[in-house]
Amino acid sequence: MIRVGFSARPLEKNLKNPRPDGLGEYRRTLEIIKACSRWGLRYYNMPPETIGWGDYSKYQPSAQEVEQKFADLLSEIRVLGKVFDIKFSFHARNSAVLTSPDKRIFEKSIREIMALRKVLELVDGLAVYIHPGYTHGNKSEAKNRLIDALNSLPESPVSIGLEVDDVGIGDLDTVLHTCANTRGVDPVIDWGHIWGRGYKLESTDDYLSSVISIAEPYWTNHAYFHFSAVWRRKHIPLDLNLPDYRIFAEAMRIYANSTEKEVIILVESPLRENDAILNQKTILGEA
Repeated sequence: MIRVGFSARPLEKNLKNPRPDGLGEYRRTLEIIKACSRWGLRYYNMPPETIGWGDYSKYQPSAQEVEQKFADLLSEIRVLGKVFDIKFSFHARNSAVLTSPDKRIFEKSIREIMALRKVLELVDGLAVYIHPGYTHGNKSEAKNRLIDALNSLPESPVSIGLEVDDVGIGDLDTVLHTCANTRGVDPVIDWGHIWGRGYKLESTDDYLSSVISIAEPYWTNHAYFHFSAVWRRKHIPLDLNLPDYRIFAEAMRIYANSTEKEVIILVESPLRENDAILNQKTILGEA
């Protein structure tokens, strides 16, 4: 099975505006879930602002506070997710860095990841996505800090999705090495970042043999992919073909037919739900 979804708020303008405390964003999330069902999407990557972890939020609750403050609304999200067969994830903010030697940054990063993970536990979500981080002067030490930090997290049915990045220690080898030496961590293949590292993605074999076959043993129940067209590290619409979304869609169709894992595809595009729908239709041969 393939689930395709989008990240952050949709382009549709008639949804209610959020309130600063996060409750309004939760209420809008309920509407987005219903909209995803109308659009035929079965996956939604909620913004961290949903629980007040936005870049400009002063609220930023702990995992315990999330459970206490949002219990009723989380129950509503869980019910709607089951009714419409929609799964959820979060992408932690870029400032959540587990390799940082700065104690304040590290502790805040852990607090954010655990809060996002608690929400997903309560709504039967899939994964919290994070970037591996930077070397901070020494790559070996940074890798060890990342592994130690991930192993310090309590066990959970919600995976930590460690995303391939084109900066820092986000190369594919380091991501897979980290997954092999931690528990509850799955690799996330971000094709925009793979492209940014100079990988050739011009045929289905470039996807399947060069990357997916290598990552396959490290996934548990779900295979995680992020896809975007990229220009100078900025997400751009899929139809600009950097890389070509049609080749990606064909590769995903081939892979999904060869695996028992559920394939999760997050489309990261300024066109949000529109490009997610385009990607899904292309995979299904409807576009």
